[in-house]
Amino acid sequence: MQTRGVIYHHKQLIFHNGFTGKKYLILLNTPDKNEPYLFVKTTSQKKDKPTKPGCIKKHSLFFIPTGKTFFKKDTWVKESGTLFNNSVTL
Repeated sequence: MQTRGVIYHHKQLIFHNGFTGKKYLILLNTPDKNEPYLFVKTTSQKKDKPTKPGCIKKHSLFFIPTGKTFFKKDTWVKESGTLFNNSVTL
């Protein structure tokens, strides 16, 4: 069983635009045998995102500055979750 908080590197995530790419995902739950995994996606693409550490409610983001955790770059966690069934390969 996987535990919440674990960070995964998905090597072939299919994005909403149909492209496939690499993405870090954070597991939000500790699913039982028949429950789906709930992940949030991360991004290091700043674009016009704020850089105030922690929760940025107005933008539905959580900002993690470089060097504070596992991430080697400034990282934003997107609020919307993604469900995978329990047979997903990460």
